This record gives sequence, C-alpha cells and structure tokens, in this order.
Amino acid sequence: MSNVAEQQEQEQEIDLAGANEILDHYEFMQGALMPVLQAIQEHYGYIPEPCVDLVADRLNVYSSQIYGVLTFYAQFHLEPRGKYIIRVCKGTACHVRGANRIGDVVTERLGIGHAETTADL
Repeated sequence: MSNVAEQQEQEQEIDLAGANEILDHYEFMQGALMPVLQAIQEHYGYIPEPCVDLVADRLNVYSSQIYGVLTFYAQFHLEPRGKYIIRVCKGTACHVRGANRIGDVVTERLGIGHAETTADL
C-alpha cells in the first residue's frame, strides 16, 4: 500500500471527538486559530485533514486560510510523524565531515526516503 493510500485510510479513521473537545474550549474566543491548531496537533501528533474542515466550520474561517497558516509555520505537520525524529546536520562543518553519507546510511537502513516515516510510526 502506498504512503498516500495509507494516509487516506488513516484519515478515514480519525476520531474527531478530541478535536471537538478542543474547539468547545475555544468556541467563543476571537483569534483562536493558532492555539486550536496547536492543541489539535498535540492531541493527534499532526493536523489531520478532517480536522481542518471541522476547525473551518466551527471557527467560521475558510479552509484555505487554515492551510495558509499550516503551510506557513514550520511547527505544523499535515502528515503523521514518527515517534523518533532523526535529523542530520546540514551545516558546512558537518557537510565537510561526511554528514551526507550519514543521512544516506540512515535512509538505506530504514528503507525510507528523506522526510519519510517508517510504517510503525
């Protein structure tokens, strides 16, 4: 099964009760989009697509505005992330000392590409 198919399957199984509970807390607060998105990401580990539609409906904003925020701020993730995040230094000193090779070995051993997650999350 491809990553896209797996993601679509996971999104169909999203329980929106957690998102609804978060939105109940912020319902009448103006400018609550950022804290709502932060709380949803903390709850699910990322921002599931069904939650974007729910937030848009409950906060009376366009989904496109929400996606604008989600793609502008690096803190938000639209796909599930693994429990452990592996980062390889890309600085000049690291590059000179072989950081690219370390990144290549990690992706080979885990069987994933750059910025991908293993199936076991």
